[in-house]
Amino acid sequence: MTLIGLLAGGCGSAETSPPSSDLSGPAIRIDNSTLSHFDEQGRLLWAVDAAIVEYDRGADESRADDVRVRFLNPSGADSPQTASLSVRAERMTFENGTRHLYLIGNVQGDGPDGLTFATERAQWDPERRTVTGDRAVRIQREDLSMRGTGFSYDLRSERLSLQSASLEIQLDNAP
Repeated sequence: MTLIGLLAGGCGSAETSPPSSDLSGPAIRIDNSTLSHFDEQGRLLWAVDAAIVEYDRGADESRADDVRVRFLNPSGADSPQTASLSVRAERMTFENGTRHLYLIGNVQGDGPDGLTFATERAQWDPERRTVTGDRAVRIQREDLSMRGTGFSYDLRSERLSLQSASLEIQLDNAP
């Protein structure tokens, strides 16, 4: 059993779509809200802060714009304020049936110890507890920068792996 909670944040408001013959619009729209996802034991897995969240009953999915997702370590020891990985994106789709989360457009991630990454698309795999992408990615940490294609961030180990990469090292006082 999967629990999904919609928590209105701040001065958010919920709107239901007016009845009409055109059912292509969202069934529910919530502005300035937090969408939280829990595992079967009731532990918070991730939380999304979004400008707009829409639920489409026909597609059985939730969509959001201008999002920040806080992924928590699977141990359950973290709180939303101390997430293992924080990711921003222009858009997000959550498939309620599969529990997969898709991040699209200017995806920017911040991990532990100053690790950052940037790509155009990423997805959350709930079974493996990983955030993955198959597009070009740039990873930075202090004076180290890497470019590659495809990545996987494992929340259990807090490790990021690249499928292919080139390394750039910034040396201080280089001639």
